Amino acid sequence: MFARARKHLVRLIYLVVAGIGLLAWAGPDGDTARPREVEVVERPGSGPSSTQELRIATWNIARARGPWWDHSHDSAHRVAVRLAGIQSTMDGVGADVVVLQEADLDSARSARIDQPSWLMDEGRYPYLAAVPSWDLGYLAWPLTRPSDHIGRVKMGHAVLSRHRLRAHRYLPLPQPTEHSRLKNLFWVHRAIQHVVVDFRGQPVHILNLHLESRSLPNRNDQMAQLVQTIRGLDGPVIALGDFNTLPHDALRRHGFTDHADFRADRSMESLRRQLPTFREGLDGRNNAPTATFPSVEPQRRLDFVLYSPHFAAADCDVIKPFEMEVGSQPSDHLPIACTFRVVPPSQ
Repeated sequence: MFARARKHLVRLIYLVVAGIGLLAWAGPDGDTARPREVEVVERPGSGPSSTQELRIATWNIARARGPWWDHSHDSAHRVAVRLAGIQSTMDGVGADVVVLQEADLDSARSARIDQPSWLMDEGRYPYLAAVPSWDLGYLAWPLTRPSDHIGRVKMGHAVLSRHRLRAHRYLPLPQPTEHSRLKNLFWVHRAIQHVVVDFRGQPVHILNLHLESRSLPNRNDQMAQLVQTIRGLDGPVIALGDFNTLPHDALRRHGFTDHADFRADRSMESLRRQLPTFREGLDGRNNAPTATFPSVEPQRRLDFVLYSPHFAAADCDVIKPFEMEVGSQPSDHLPIACTFRVVPPSQ
């Protein structure tokens, strides 16, 4: 009897050790819990199209998977074609600073293509700042279909620039408190990507965001941290990206084809109240032509460009992407492009 109990104990120990090993192998890579400085990549490239105006675009590129939401793995060819469409779109609007969300950095589902580096080379951007928000050795999802597992995934934010990037910081955002610690371990580690662009010798703070989509309390917590971050900055600030909420004055808040319901969501209204001097690039134009999601038949706007009074927005529009051979859109979001000029102190 003692021998049998000992045998079961040894098996249990083996299972525990194996489980710990599996978690260490499949779990998060890198440091996602603390703010840190991050390297800026520099390569030979082309300079800005204008030295008088700052042309900036934001786009959730959804890892260049096209407008469809699925877990399938794409071939290198299909990914490259969609990335070429993204770069052609950015060339078409003359964006000197390109701010990306959901860019795959090293994921099996995207043929292990480092998408920001690919765009840097093709677009001849001399500066690149990239940081992961989801970095797992192996993601066993969908759980019941091992052959379709997402596998290795490394996805995050990126900023491509023709202006010099003076600094690059990673600022982690809170995760959903309603999740268990284990679930949050494998959940997206959302963050503020903070880069400082050198525009005509003046530092411009760019905050790249992709906020929580499913938990409203968590998104409110993340917005509170965004406000705190902005209040700690001096000089021009542009906060932009996928906020996963609606404009504060949106008339339609439910009845979407994906059944999303924003009737209880006033997070953008709260954010605007806390940043009363900030404007938004598409203020007052919240009808269908400014919707950014879904890209094929846009119904609502989830993407925003907030800017401090140091700027005047000369032009801001939702952009129709360049069409490609493997799908009507490279992403499920549409990009927004804006042209800014710094307001002189006397204005």
